[in-house]
Amino acid sequence: MTEISPIAAPSELPSQGSYMAFTNKYHADTVAQKKAARQQNGSVMTVNATGVVYNGKIYTVPGYDRETGQRMTPDEALERFKPDIEAGRVAGLPLDLGKDMRGAKHLANVYARENHKNVEAPEEAIGYDFSKKRSLGEL
Repeated sequence: MTEISPIAAPSELPSQGSYMAFTNKYHADTVAQKKAARQQNGSVMTVNATGVVYNGKIYTVPGYDRETGQRMTPDEALERFKPDIEAGRVAGLPLDLGKDMRGAKHLANVYARENHKNVEAPEEAIGYDFSKKRSLGEL
């Protein structure tokens, strides 16, 4: 007989606001520090929300290094933000929420997609411009 892991009750799951709070603060700090990156395709990156798995939960952390203007791999992002996860500064969701909540339907992905609709970066927040292949500091 296969043991079925219990699904956390909705009241035990963080709200979208709580789950995305860490990445939203990272976004706001990136904008305030004027370290957003314009990518080669013209889009602007401040967070590059990345899902990482740690101890049976999925966490959405920044996959954008605002000190270099570059994307991090999920492994690099986990290594960088593991202290924040362990300290409870990043909310996690159970990795297995049942067969109907996998992949794009997983609550972590739903939260991130919905959250992204409300995130903008003003032009003056751009500190790296890879559409021109150089940092604005080099202009």
